Amino acid sequence: GRLQRLVEKWLASIPPAATPEANRRREPAELTPLGVRFPRGVTHKRLSLPMIDAGSSTQLTWRFTFDASRHEYLQTHELSLASKVLEMRLMQRLRFETSAVYQTSVRLDLGTYSAPDPSTPFEGTLIVSFSSDATRAASSVELAGGELQLLLCEGATEADLTSARQISAREHEDATQTNQYWLSRLAHAVSSGRVEGAAEDRFRVWEELRLRALADLSAQTVKRALGRLDMQNFTVVTLVPSTLPPICTNATAIVHESLLRCVAPPIEPHA
Repeated sequence: GRLQRLVEKWLASIPPAATPEANRRREPAELTPLGVRFPRGVTHKRLSLPMIDAGSSTQLTWRFTFDASRHEYLQTHELSLASKVLEMRLMQRLRFETSAVYQTSVRLDLGTYSAPDPSTPFEGTLIVSFSSDATRAASSVELAGGELQLLLCEGATEADLTSARQISAREHEDATQTNQYWLSRLAHAVSSGRVEGAAEDRFRVWEELRLRALADLSAQTVKRALGRLDMQNFTVVTLVPSTLPPICTNATAIVHESLLRCVAPPIEPHA
């Protein structure tokens, strides 16, 4: 299929190890992206597979594009902090208040859609994942979208910001105790062709801007970072056990009371 053709194209572009071409450093403009593009519009997919566990897994994905006038590293750190705020809000709302999900997480994908050429806009995706009972997947999607809309409308609370700072600092401290963290940071500094400068300069700038984003974290920076998300183009994929009976997805919408203060429309559940 299409994925196989992309993999074959990538493998065919790798020169033999014994040739001079294999060791030549290429400029970003010389590299050809695989051509993977984020779907346009709103895409809902519900997949049924034989599973031992009766639970379901759902993933919501939004595309984002960075502002070309601001440093790529700074925007990465700002969006990472905003994603921590969103994750905490989802954990509180979906797990502790409504018991709708078993667990939830928010992460960034910075490599799938972005071209190596720094003259092109940097693209990535924000991914929300959660596991739940299959009968509650559709309503949980709406609740997750509602929390994101709420942050876009009102920004984060001071309690959200304090928790995000503490979690970010603790996670960074723990990560720096592992070899994997330093290896990944060095590999990123060496291979990143979108940011100018030597590897050691990129490494230093990454850390400086991480501390700057942490110090400047506010309700406005959270809104600005999440404002880069393309809310008109997103995907919802749910994996459910095929052994369960058909699930009615025309359930009554669960509306977050705070959304009444927002003018942005909430995400519609899959019909």
